[in-house]
Amino acid sequence: MCINRYITKGIKAEIPQFMQDVLWYMFEVMEISKKDELQIFQLSPVSEAESIKQSIEHSQECPTYEMKNIITVEKPLEAKIYVINYGSCCFMMLANEY
Repeated sequence: MCINRYITKGIKAEIPQFMQDVLWYMFEVMEISKKDELQIFQLSPVSEAESIKQSIEHSQECPTYEMKNIITVEKPLEAKIYVINYGSCCFMMLANEY
């Protein structure tokens, strides 16, 4: 569990607080034996039931983990986001800030 959470300037400028909260929640509730140091979130708009929604694909490499969620938001985003997990300390950043 990440006790201390940090975000970069890019996250603060481009990712709404609501979406940050969703990503942190998805990270915290992962049902897996071990969380990898690198968590990947791919955000993309998807067309569903005559509306545009937000697709969130969450993955890690070792052990393999993949989870996809689709949620309703006002403005869907296109972004790749990393969460670097150091145990009690985690950093959320845009992929281009890595």
